[in-house]
Parts: sequence; C-alpha cells; structure tokens
Amino acid sequence: MHEGDLMARLAAAVPASERRARLHAVEALLALALELDGGRYSGLYGFVRALKSRALKLGAPAEPDAVQLLTVHGAKGLEAKVVILMDAEAGPARSESMALAISWPVHEPVPRTVAFIVSESRPPPSLQALLDDEKDQRQREELNALYVAMTRARSRLLLSRTPAKRASASASWWARVQPQAEPLPVPEAASTGIVAGDEVAPLKVLPVVAPLPMPDEPGADAEGTAASIGQSPEAVEDSAALGEALHRVLEWHSGPQGGAHALERLMDAAAQMYGLDSRREERLQRSVRAILGSRDCGPFFDAGQLAWQGNEVPLSWRDRDMRLDRLVCRHDASGAPTWWVLDYKLHPAPQHNPDYITQLWRYREAVMALQPGEPVRCAFITGQGKLIDCTERVAGAADLFL
Repeated sequence: MHEGDLMARLAAAVPASERRARLHAVEALLALALELDGGRYSGLYGFVRALKSRALKLGAPAEPDAVQLLTVHGAKGLEAKVVILMDAEAGPARSESMALAISWPVHEPVPRTVAFIVSESRPPPSLQALLDDEKDQRQREELNALYVAMTRARSRLLLSRTPAKRASASASWWARVQPQAEPLPVPEAASTGIVAGDEVAPLKVLPVVAPLPMPDEPGADAEGTAASIGQSPEAVEDSAALGEALHRVLEWHSGPQGGAHALERLMDAAAQMYGLDSRREERLQRSVRAILGSRDCGPFFDAGQLAWQGNEVPLSWRDRDMRLDRLVCRHDASGAPTWWVLDYKLHPAPQHNPDYITQLWRYREAVMALQPGEPVRCAFITGQGKLIDCTERVAGAADLFL
C-alpha cells in the first residue's frame, strides 16, 4: 500500500462524495489485519480465509463536526464539550427469570453455592441473601455507568427524561442528579432560539419535505406521480417493491450469468426477495415479458447486438452521484457507435413527469462528458414494453437543469 501510493491514488480516482468512506475502508481493513486473531497469519491467503469465515463490521468514519450518538459503554474514553443524557428516568427493568446465582469468594478454591433461579420475583428463602447480593452488585454497576456518563462532559451536561409509567424501587439517574442540577428554561413556542444562561442558540427552520421522493434516490421511480399521490403509504411501498423487483430481474437477465438461469427462476427469486404477493408477482411477470419481448426494447438486452452493456452504472457528474439503470452501446446502420441511457419506469407515460425528464437528461449529460464526440441518446423503458425516446427534447430544455 505504501510503495504503490494507494491512498493518494484512491483519493484521486473516486468521487469527492465517496472519498472519505473509501479511504476509511482501507484503513479499517488494515486495522482488522492486526486485530483479527492477533494477526497470526503467514500470508494473505490465510488472512482472506479468516475474513470470509466470520462476520466483520467496519465502523463508520468519525465526523468531527457531527453529533455522536453513543451508548454509555461506547462513550468510555471519549469526551465532548456538551453531553446530553437521553431518557435518564427509564422505567425499571422487569425481574429476570432463569438466572444463575453463584457465591464464590475470591479466596476459596470452589464456589460455595451454584443455583438456578426460576424467577427472581419468587426466589426460595435459602437463596434470598444471595439474590440480594446480586442486586447490590447490579446497582453498583449502574452507579459506575452513571459516573462514566457524567464525566464525559467537559463543559456542560444536559439530562432529559420521559416520566416512567411504573415507579422504580431504586433511584433512577434523573432522581439522583436532578436535585443538584438547574432546570433549562423552555422558550415560548414563538421564540426563535433556545436560551441557556446568557447564551441564545438560534433555531434553524427545516424545509418542508416534498411528498415525492427525489428522482436520484433508488426506488423513487416505482410508479411515477400517480403511485405516490393519493395512495396510502402501504400502497406506495408495494409499488416501490414491484419497481425494485423489475430492476433486479432485468439486471440479472442481462448480466454475465443471465443466460445460465431460466427467466421464470429469476422472476420467482425477485418476487421472493421483495416480498411480492401473487397479484404483484403476476404483474412483474407481465412487465418483464413485455419488455424483453418488445421489438423496440428487446434488442437493448441482447448481448449479440451490443458493443457494450452495463447495469446499475455509477457515475459522478458536477459533484452529483448518480446510478444509471442501464447503459449500452449499439452500432447504428452505418456502423458508428451510439450510446443509450435507459431508465426503467413502471408508469406508462413517464415522459409527462418533469422530474423524470430532468433526471434522464442529467444522466445523458454525464455520459456525454465521458464519451466526448460520440452520440448519446436517452429513453424510458416502461413496464408495458414501450421505448420512449426523449433525446430530441434535450437541446431545447437543457437550461432547466444546467
């Protein structure tokens, strides 16, 4: 990695929006090489086998200006100027059952008592003292956790609470700390800031979220405008699952191993993956067959007629990350290569949705920047097996998104 200057070359090759995560992944992998089983591997092969044989997690890169959401135990060793303890008056835990109680003084070679307790709320009298000692140990650990939580704050410690429905037999964190604390003034509803002492922190007004998902988001094109407006959240979710299943079948079928599997098996697998019921599975099958059997759409999935093809193609253009449903290169009648940007839509008339059109034209502009001097066309492929070419409208309306 050092001799090949990997980090610098990786940073130069990936989009700016992905750079931090990509570099962190490499650093995390190196850390795993040292932590996994103490790094006792004679070569790369043994290390890779160890990585594949167990589930490993790569932590997200820490953002210095972001709010860190941690458990108390996860915050050990860390500090912050301001720490907020949420839900400091949580309800008491229910009595545990099937507990293992052990009395084993450190100076004795064997335990004095080992017993299984069916229910802590009804222990046998002979084990009551042992159970009481266990509860005292738990309470001591709870106080240790409170100490850790409070000492993470360098300047200010804030506590919040939701009143518990059941009274606790032991004091909660809120009950222990609240008598020593000062209440935080609550501003009026019309106030523009939160007052804390002599400081005023302005409140930011969040924008209203549009009812339709952004066109660049995966799965946002399930059924067009009609699938989102006037439908219940459950119906919109069902439409999104159907759209994702259609994307997946077309991706599998046109992928490197697509010819090795029957189309029916691919559709059954996608229906099971996205939890489609019989009605939506039947609709999925109709859409897939309509697209692949269409005289206009079918050639875009025939590898023998394509010079290049790709599914879910990631691109970065003008600091915007995007993912194309399908990108192919075909030779026209004169033998010249022509690139096609294809976007799948279940809706029968996606060309009437301005968001879809803008998204498709943006995709085309990104491909044109990567293939200068070569013709690039763009089209929708609908769930009814129609190819809607939108290339000719781009030049007259490019100012809508540039």
